[in-house]
Amino acid sequence: MSDDWFWGRVDRGPDDECWLWTGYVRRDGYGQVTHANRRSGAHRWAYELHHGDIPRGLLVCHSCDTPLCCNPGHLFVGSVADNQRDASLKGRLVNPMRNPASRAKAAQPGERNPMAKLDAERVSEIRARSRQGDRQRDIAHSFGVSQATISMIVNGHTW
Repeated sequence: MSDDWFWGRVDRGPDDECWLWTGYVRRDGYGQVTHANRRSGAHRWAYELHHGDIPRGLLVCHSCDTPLCCNPGHLFVGSVADNQRDASLKGRLVNPMRNPASRAKAAQPGERNPMAKLDAERVSEIRARSRQGDRQRDIAHSFGVSQATISMIVNGHTW
C-alpha cells in the first residue's frame, strides 16, 4: 500500500486537529485498513508510516481519544496498562465492578452519562443536519465523534 493511497483516505487538517479516517469503519468506531490479507487499525498504519514499526506487544493510543484520528501527532505507543491509565486520568475509565455508583452513572443515557461527548442541543443539531442532507462523515468531523456515532444518533439507536 502506498503512502499516497493511505493518506488519500484521511481528512487531513491543521497539525493540531484530528485527521479523520474516511475509509472503512469497524463496529467499534475505529478505521480499518486491509493490505496483503492483513487487517489493521487505520491509526496503526498512520503511526507506522510516520514513526516506524510498532514495538511488539504495544498498542497505538490516541491522546485525543478520537478512534478515527490518524494524526501522527495524536498517536503514541503504550502497553494496555498505559492505555488504561491514560483513560483513567481523563475520566473515561469506569470500573463498575468496583463502584456501584459509577455503574449507575455509566448506565445513564445521553448527557447524563459522564463519558458523553455530546449534549441534547448538539444531538438536535446533528439530526437537523442529517435531515438537510449533510453527509454523516462531515457531521462527525465537525462534532469530533465517529461516523458510527452519528449513524446511531440519526437512526435512533442512541440518544
